[in-house]
Amino acid sequence: MSQYPTDPVPSMTSDFQLSGEPPAWPKVVGIISIVLSALGVICGLCGAVFILGMSSFMQKFGEMQAQGGGARGGPVIPTTPMPVELAPGVLSVVSVIVGPIGSIVLLIAGIATVRRVASGRMLHLAYVGISVLAIVIGLIGAYQYQSTGVAFLAAHPDDPWSKMFAAQGGMGRQFLQSMAISCVTAIYPIFCLVWFGVMGKRPEVGAVIQEPLV
Repeated sequence: MSQYPTDPVPSMTSDFQLSGEPPAWPKVVGIISIVLSALGVICGLCGAVFILGMSSFMQKFGEMQAQGGGARGGPVIPTTPMPVELAPGVLSVVSVIVGPIGSIVLLIAGIATVRRVASGRMLHLAYVGISVLAIVIGLIGAYQYQSTGVAFLAAHPDDPWSKMFAAQGGMGRQFLQSMAISCVTAIYPIFCLVWFGVMGKRPEVGAVIQEPLV
């Protein structure tokens, strides 16, 4: 007979059973989700306010600039209303509204995951879906915005707003900039998709069950 034990190599499940400690990842991932969701809500709401009021904000800045004695080395902002063709379109507006909604879902998902509640997994996957939707809508909106803006600048080169945008490099890089932002934005949704979707991680597995007091 062999002098060595014949027990198989313990798996991660048996390690948990021996140690009696639940896995630590739900707390780590949940906290990361909570932090990123808070940043997403703040940045998203600020971006939404700017996009929705872009025309009014720019015109107001132009009036303040004129009252202050001119641009003083910066771009000259017109005091006339911004042309519709140079303002963000409907899809761009929709994307900045959908984005914060995804961050709110992520916040709820993070709290549920920290508490090791089973719904944390599905909430994270729901966040992935909302984030992908916001990214796709935002990219389409950026492409349309760039196309409309470039056409307006070419057709109205003497318009004060055309001159201001042209002085800033034109509008030919709007889609490229949106692509770069989208790549950064997609990092955490991709992680959540792999972690909770492909790998099937469940925050409730290994959680300590509280026995009712008698």
